[in-house]
Amino acid sequence: MGVVGGWLARLLVNHGGQATANIGPRYARLQTATELTLYIFQCLLIREQGAPRIRSVRPTPRLAAILVTAARPHNSLSARSPTRRLGRMTALQIVAAVVSLGVTAVAVALLVKTVVGMVATFALGQPDNRGDDKGARTRTLVREFLGHTRMSRLPVVAVAHWFTMVSFGVLFFTLLNAFGQLFKPDFALPLIGHFPPFEWVTEFFAWAGMIGILVLIGIRQKHHPRSAPGEGGRRSRFFGSTWWQAYYVEFTILGVTLCIVTLRALEYALAKAGGGAGNGGTTSVSEAGALHYPLTGWLGEMFTGTEVATLENAIVVVAAVKILISFAWIITIALVPTMGVAWHRFLAFFNIFFKRHADGRTSLAELQPIMV
Repeated sequence: MGVVGGWLARLLVNHGGQATANIGPRYARLQTATELTLYIFQCLLIREQGAPRIRSVRPTPRLAAILVTAARPHNSLSARSPTRRLGRMTALQIVAAVVSLGVTAVAVALLVKTVVGMVATFALGQPDNRGDDKGARTRTLVREFLGHTRMSRLPVVAVAHWFTMVSFGVLFFTLLNAFGQLFKPDFALPLIGHFPPFEWVTEFFAWAGMIGILVLIGIRQKHHPRSAPGEGGRRSRFFGSTWWQAYYVEFTILGVTLCIVTLRALEYALAKAGGGAGNGGTTSVSEAGALHYPLTGWLGEMFTGTEVATLENAIVVVAAVKILISFAWIITIALVPTMGVAWHRFLAFFNIFFKRHADGRTSLAELQPIMV
């Protein structure tokens, strides 16, 4: 066996490299695997059988270069990133994902239960013909929704409320993106995630929604009943408000918009650091510019120089906070179905479309016939 093994080893040493040298570049991986197998076999022969006629064995030059490269410490950004180096989620990501998805499941279940209850209650009433002249009703809906005509006497409030209202719908996609960032910090929505117009609209309405809600908070405090004339501040337009509900909605919107702006700034810093470039990510250094971050790039510069792993962890934390704020609000309105200051964000469209009069005129007149 030793003679046969020694002869085979000499054959492999003398002809193994030549046997694979003529393989074309298309089979480069097969060539490397073959050379590695031959080299390991030669080493085993020397170690186990002594291979007396082979004093030493050396890998082919190409295989030697590959082995040296594999043994060298990897200093790339992906190696420094614990998320990518380990190829699995970090403990922080696991906790953030479990908590966020758990709260989301509870919120959705409660919301569905409340909506089903509302619909069942509405169905108890006598049917009324509120679906006539759909064209006029649609025009009324568009006019009052986009024009905020019911607030024309309060132009500052109308403008601030309009931006806050529109941002509520437009920024929904950032909530979807936040779920992806729990698992992959540089995640972006497919197709539209890095589409510049979409990013411009997102950043514009994030800032506009934040400024709008700050204006509305200021107006509410300025016209608070405590400083209004009349007994107990009765002349205040906010007299009789349920204050905890108003404050909760205001600070929910403020918290969400702050999270969106912060996430965009962190995404900019991560893209500039190359955190997603070439490592299976969706960002690249070239994307860290005004084209993709027109209104948050300056804020992202504050995080320049921060380690990639730190930026990724920060994104996971802020994304989780954003999700928890959003679905804590859903849980609250599901448990308090009479919270009109929140529910009107969903029901305003139905209330306007199904008004008594299709043209949208007020219904302050004689009492309509009672239907039983």
